[in-house]
Amino acid sequence: MEGAVRSGYLAAEALTRSAGMPDCHFLAPDLAPAGLMRLFS
Repeated sequence: MEGAVRSGYLAAEALTRSAGMPDCHFLAPDLAPAGLMRLFS
């Protein structure tokens, strides 16, 4: 599910760039690993 959402956001960014609005960003950067997940990254 998350991959589909990210793909949609990237497609929206591509459309806004092609429409002449290069500063629109829909996709938020990934969160840094925290807690136990820091051991696996």
